[in-house]
Amino acid sequence: MSLPHGNQRFFASTRGQIITLLRRSLRAVDELAQALNLTDNAVRAHLATLERDGFVRQRGERRGGGKPAYVYELTPEADQIFPKPYSQVLLYLLYSFRVRMICYFAV
Repeated sequence: MSLPHGNQRFFASTRGQIITLLRRSLRAVDELAQALNLTDNAVRAHLATLERDGFVRQRGERRGGGKPAYVYELTPEADQIFPKPYSQVLLYLLYSFRVRMICYFAV
């Protein structure tokens, strides 16, 4: 699976918007189409590409009585494309620790 270059540009694209919606919850094609103001066929084409690239997968889910509807969900690999602020949090914690240590030894 190749990660898209330029995450900001990717998330502004239709596929990026689909990924963002699926990160919040499982969605059916018609739900995605309505949220994005696209046709069902346009959403299916984007989902096929995202599925091929390993970002989403299809799953059957029973909604009410009747046959299962297909919903889409993110794969664990898709989590890699979301920004992670871990380094910023770590730097803040180290800075805070350093300030406290300086204050402690200054007394």
